[in-house]
This record gives sequence, structure tokens and C-alpha cells, in this order.
Amino acid sequence: MNKAASNAGYELSPQLSGTSLSNSRSYSREEPSGGKRIVIMASLNFRPTDENRAPPIPRDIKHVSLTSDLEVQYWSQRLQTSRRQLEEAVDRVGHNVKAVADYLDRNR
Repeated sequence: MNKAASNAGYELSPQLSGTSLSNSRSYSREEPSGGKRIVIMASLNFRPTDENRAPPIPRDIKHVSLTSDLEVQYWSQRLQTSRRQLEEAVDRVGHNVKAVADYLDRNR
């Protein structure tokens, strides 16, 4: 048990096991008014992996740039399209994000 929680009169509550907060700890204590006070202390052990990490946001977000793989990956994810379709859209309408998005919407 967390020492600070123990010193404040809280006791560990097992009611969170099996929930999405199963890695968290829940402490509760009886209040003078007769009610129960519950405190949830969440664990932040989540670390994104390379597969689920979004690419960094480009400096210029008003224009679609295809100069680096990371920018292509960003715009492909943002506009929900493939690299080939993205390159085709930029060739047809230019680098303006709105124009590229409109072109992709019309040609899906």
C-alpha cells in the first residue's frame, strides 16, 4: 500500500480488478458523514511503440510536403490515404492541404 494513503486512513480496495483500471490502485476510507471516499491512483506505464506512435507534425501544416518519409507518413495518416494516392493528389492539385483533401474526397 502507498504509505501516504495508509497514513491518511485509506485502505486498499480490490474493486478495480478486472476493469480497464486493473493496473491502478483504489483507496477508500470512511468519511465522518458516513459516506465513503474513493481515490484512484492510476499507473502511467504506457509507452507507445514505433508501430502505434504517430509521426511528428510537420512545421508547415498548411501545405502537404512529400520531401521526407515522415512527412509522407504524417499526411497519409492524417488524410487516410496511401502514399501513391497522396502523391497523385499533390501532382494534380498542388500542395495546399484543403485542395489535396478535397481531391482525395472526390476520388475515393
